[in-house]
Amino acid sequence: MKHLSIILVSLLIAASSSAQSLSALPWMRTSRGAADMAMAGSAFMSDNNMAWAAYGNAAMIPFSSENMSVEAGYLLYNPAKTNYVNAGFAYNIKSRFGVTAGLSYGFDPSFDMYNENGKITGSFAPEKLMVGAGASWRFVDFMSAGVNLRYAMQSLMKGQSSSVFAADIVLMGRFGDFSVSAGAMNLGTPLKASDGKKYSIASSAKLSAMYDTVFAAQHGLQINLDADYYFSNSFSAAAGAQYGWNDMLFVRAGYRYSAKTCIIPSFASVGIGAKFKGIHLDFAYLMANDALKNTINVGLGYSF
Repeated sequence: MKHLSIILVSLLIAASSSAQSLSALPWMRTSRGAADMAMAGSAFMSDNNMAWAAYGNAAMIPFSSENMSVEAGYLLYNPAKTNYVNAGFAYNIKSRFGVTAGLSYGFDPSFDMYNENGKITGSFAPEKLMVGAGASWRFVDFMSAGVNLRYAMQSLMKGQSSSVFAADIVLMGRFGDFSVSAGAMNLGTPLKASDGKKYSIASSAKLSAMYDTVFAAQHGLQINLDADYYFSNSFSAAAGAQYGWNDMLFVRAGYRYSAKTCIIPSFASVGIGAKFKGIHLDFAYLMANDALKNTINVGLGYSF
């Protein structure tokens, strides 16, 4: 029975690496923020994604118009019914330094456990946990650098778990309404399965661009472009846009194209948001892909 459990855990780890990719723990690379997800994960440098900087771009914090941002969110991945409860925090220190932290806890639907005689002995719900922290420094007026460190763990069967450490390194520049960034994402230790085999995590080189402007006093337009080259020899690119009225109401949409071997499949997304006296509520909805359609993400936060 012990050998059977080891085989099952190894198969589950390989499956969790996605049928599309050989990379382990692909969920480490998915968006946590609802505003970002509504733009297909392209809002790598947007103020709307500041609270979630620990999951991506700490370098954006010193450029933010906000001093502090904190947000809690709920993400339901359909049709797999995987639930995530997320929390993120970022603090901008005099537009020169930034600090960030985040936590993400995920759980899948439970399944029955059986003994050698085929009788049900209980149930188990696979779990995922990711915690991280980061810091950034705006070393000249137009450029900053950020680093994130993360720990991720998944438990696919009772008594069987695996974990990894990872890091992001990002350089970001802002030139008027335009921003650009380049980074190495999710660099880390391989995941070691119970059978001794090792699986690389989803690391990539990332390039991002953003145009963010306000016109006619009350109307805001933000356009985001984002591309990843995964070291597993795969590629993903996204474009997203946001229209804001009076910095209070927001409409968002995006599309991500991914190569067939990419850990994140192609999908389209839409979303809305509202902000009043620092309190903001965001909603995202995914579609156009059988593996992700009807996925929802809701976030509630506060910033000043």
